[in-house]
Amino acid sequence: MDEEKWFPKLRKSTTKEMIVNGETFVYKFETGGDQNDWLDHFMVPVFDKKGEIVEYKRSMSKQNECLLMNVIKVPFSKELIGKLLDTKPTKWDDLDRDNRVKALSELDGGMYSTLILKIRANEKQDDDKKKS
Repeated sequence: MDEEKWFPKLRKSTTKEMIVNGETFVYKFETGGDQNDWLDHFMVPVFDKKGEIVEYKRSMSKQNECLLMNVIKVPFSKELIGKLLDTKPTKWDDLDRDNRVKALSELDGGMYSTLILKIRANEKQDDDKKKS
């Protein structure tokens, strides 16, 4: 068994640096536990005419939010983070996942899309490595 393939925690690197418009962001690869925790967040119920749930569908926007929760390093100062969240200056490491998403959601649309696309591309490469 290739333990590194099966358990991200055991890999030499569990993170990936990404350059977006010249700025460095660091993303932590998702684990099975992350995916399980996120199910309630990005699976949206579909109701029938009687108001009963008939199925659950994946919400891409909610899934994007989940991916952003694993951005562990950003090129933002404490002061900028405070302005984005309307709070006192705060270090990125001190933010919970929801506030990380909230801060990143303030990015310019093009930068936000580029960041999401880079995260998805890295996750796909990681998944492809696991399958080989």
